Amino acid sequence: MPQQQPEVLTLTPSQAHHIIKACIQARRPICLWGSPGTAKSALVWQVADELGRRVVDRRASQMMDVDVLGVPSIDTGFTRWNPPDWMRDLFETVLFLDEFNRGSQATQNAMLQVIHDRMAGSYKIDDTCAIVAACNYPTDGTGIQTMNSAVANRFLTHIHIVPDLKDWCSWALDNGINPLIIAYLRNRPQSLYHFDKHALANATLRTWALASELLAMHL
Repeated sequence: MPQQQPEVLTLTPSQAHHIIKACIQARRPICLWGSPGTAKSALVWQVADELGRRVVDRRASQMMDVDVLGVPSIDTGFTRWNPPDWMRDLFETVLFLDEFNRGSQATQNAMLQVIHDRMAGSYKIDDTCAIVAACNYPTDGTGIQTMNSAVANRFLTHIHIVPDLKDWCSWALDNGINPLIIAYLRNRPQSLYHFDKHALANATLRTWALASELLAMHL
């Protein structure tokens, strides 16, 4: 993981869990950083489930600015922006902006008002909606776009999430991960996470969970 600014939190998934929950409950936007497969998305879904909230998953990499602002029409001689349909029902939800910095600069800039003011043009997003974004690092080779300071400053805080063996084993025991995988990683902790942007396959928290599912099908 690249060197991080000292004022930005670097936490394991279980440590980040508490802060994510607090920000969702307080409806303050938060941005999670981590290389692929470090459980960012899983954390958001887990916390939302604990809080009884529905997740509205919007992938910035698959959006254009018009998917945020909507399309214009003429209403009594004035241009009116028509918000997209996914904004209609955000009551008590978590708006999860996954792959946020893979979105274009235009898409990220269109999200400025959504993140800070809960507005898209003149449309007001429900006040109960909580906003969480997830990003990869520039060194991960995932086709990201630079997040400018105006966008970054709209989030209450940024958290860097790092894998941790003890942390992952505790999660694995609670979530039915095959004990053979847990035992293997306890004996080979260096195998828990290794991400190489040039490789077609990597050992990550995500792939170990998938391996457990595969074992369950054949044992």
